Amino acid sequence: MIWLALFSILALLLQRSQCFQHHNAFRERPATNEVVAKILGGEKADLGDYPFLVLLDCYKSSQDVTSYASR
Repeated sequence: MIWLALFSILALLLQRSQCFQHHNAFRERPATNEVVAKILGGEKADLGDYPFLVLLDCYKSSQDVTSYASR
């Protein structure tokens, strides 16, 4: 019985922690979702506000150039 109470308290604390709130933040940013959807759909997207996506795009481009050069 005590373990159940402790587990419930722990679950409540985890639910309110920053970690879980951070995961919900992605769903609350429609602009991010839109950019990701465009990239996954093969469209060009404005990546200026998303430097990590620019880095990923540059990495993918360099891989394409490397694979093309090795042909």
